[in-house]
Amino acid sequence: AFVTWLVHSSVASVLLVMSLAYSQFISPYAAFALVLGANLGSAINPLMEGARRDNPASYRLPVGNLVNRVVGILLVAPFL
Repeated sequence: AFVTWLVHSSVASVLLVMSLAYSQFISPYAAFALVLGANLGSAINPLMEGARRDNPASYRLPVGNLVNRVVGILLVAPFL
């Protein structure tokens, strides 16, 4: 999640994880967990950028996106 937040791109993080998994540097389980983290990290940037606004309605979409991704991670993570 931190790397995705840092580079502002989940695609770059997922491609890095794919290359590490393909070269067998990390296990498939670790790759799956890192992809879930990349998915979560891409929801953090809009939330932080929206926090600068004075309109409380501007938080609805970023918070909804974050909640949706957290629920998805909670549903998929037990299968690790």
